[in-house]
Amino acid sequence: LGNPNPRTYIGSGKVAEIRTAIHALDVETVIFDDELSPG
Repeated sequence: LGNPNPRTYIGSGKVAEIRTAIHALDVETVIFDDELSPG
């Protein structure tokens, strides 16, 4: 597994997954309402 990106605190695979959803749903802001942890 890769290291989380220090700018996002999530891995590149999850960033790509979220990016796809953002574009599909025309989202402007993403909020994580939970504690984030790597892995």
